[in-house]
Amino acid sequence: MQGSSYFRQQANTCFRLSTSCTDQRLANHFRALAEKFLTKAAHADIEDKSEGFPFPGQCEQAAWPDA
Repeated sequence: MQGSSYFRQQANTCFRLSTSCTDQRLANHFRALAEKFLTKAAHADIEDKSEGFPFPGQCEQAAWPDA
């Protein structure tokens, strides 16, 4: 999966295209794409932050030291 910086760059490009576009329908489409890219960037950020922390059930009992 692409990183959040890639998605933010794509969103920025789409926003810039929407402001320079004279066709309102196309401009709206570029804005919608930009919003989707920003959503993907946020999801990528969440995945990056949770990568080092396993969720319950992801660790096998054998991985824990005996008490």
